[in-house]
Amino acid sequence: MNNTHLLSDKFATIKLPEICAPRHELLKAFRRASDKRVIFVSAPAGYGKTVSTLLWLKNSGRKFIWIGLDGYDNAPYIFYKLFCTAILSIQPKNKAMADILKNPAFASSPVEHTISFLSEFVPDEKLYALVLDDMHLVTNKEIRKSGLLVRKRLPMSFISLILTRNEVAEEYISAIGAEKTALITARELAFSKEEIRKYFGGYGHFMSPLRNPMNKNTKKHTEGARRQAR
Repeated sequence: MNNTHLLSDKFATIKLPEICAPRHELLKAFRRASDKRVIFVSAPAGYGKTVSTLLWLKNSGRKFIWIGLDGYDNAPYIFYKLFCTAILSIQPKNKAMADILKNPAFASSPVEHTISFLSEFVPDEKLYALVLDDMHLVTNKEIRKSGLLVRKRLPMSFISLILTRNEVAEEYISAIGAEKTALITARELAFSKEEIRKYFGGYGHFMSPLRNPMNKNTKKHTEGARRQAR
């Protein structure tokens, strides 16, 4: 992202590790999901939502905007100010969008101004991705309800990726449209044994085959229990 003068640390991504585990199947899942308008990446902490999303984005050819959310973004004005600032970083010379964002009235009606703001986006041939990271921290009902309407007004060149620790409710998917949404969960994000083996191999550590963890004493007790059961 070149227009860093518009942005703050809220729009910064983590630095990917020098060696990442090969996630070929997971990246394929992201590619399939990219045909949709909204991708939910939903899993508990520690499943690699952020790293996996970044890995795919850096190989997707899409220009992406990343918004890292926290509990202080629960006010509609703050949330949509972040949202619009991120979009403006793509077209920093778009005076119409900049004027709407700077308008003092934005604070009193952020949703309406955001919708007007998006209508001024100048279409181009590029593909974009908007990432809302840690969306589970935004609990404001007005933001969650209005967000559905706002995302519908993003140009078709955009996909939205919503990273959350919460399970995605069926009614939320229905409101967007099941045909427009994709879901990547803990099941897809979890490492396979082969991926773990290759990852450690990249660091020069080679895993030995898993041995039977039962020692001799355990085997004796197990055999004794079997005989008693007969």
